[in-house]
Amino acid sequence: MRVLTEELRAELKKPFGKIVNNGELALEARRGRPLIAVGDHCAVSLLKQGVRPDIVIFDLKTKREPVAPEIRTALEIFRNPVKVSSQPGVITDELERAVRKALKEGNGQIFVEGEDDLAGLVVLAYAKEGSILVYGLPDQGAVVVHITKKDNEKALEMLGRMTKK
Repeated sequence: MRVLTEELRAELKKPFGKIVNNGELALEARRGRPLIAVGDHCAVSLLKQGVRPDIVIFDLKTKREPVAPEIRTALEIFRNPVKVSSQPGVITDELERAVRKALKEGNGQIFVEGEDDLAGLVVLAYAKEGSILVYGLPDQGAVVVHITKKDNEKALEMLGRMTKK
């Protein structure tokens, strides 16, 4: 298990990629594969625009509150997600294993009981170059990252700075 430090918490508030609005999201997301969506709203925004993520990680929450019924309904398309638990500020070993397995297979659905926010860091660390990560930045939009080796290295370095328990 990895626990977020206060120093890293501040660093992770900065986007890893380009902040886009809903209109730009589908265009950016179509520029590579696999497409990985972390967060309920990002996944649903893509689906509404006719773009199905190869890998989706969601927790049925937004800002730690339950998502609206229409978001929950839209996510029912993902019928048999792998279920893992991860608390706020934590990356559990089971979350990391599930993300790495989905990345290796190039597809998957992961439901996080707890909070999915740090799953994006795991994706950044282990996704192959050319993958696209989409994650939400509350009150700002979606962040699109066209993953490079530099992103992998930066995320691995950040994971290494988390407290291990």
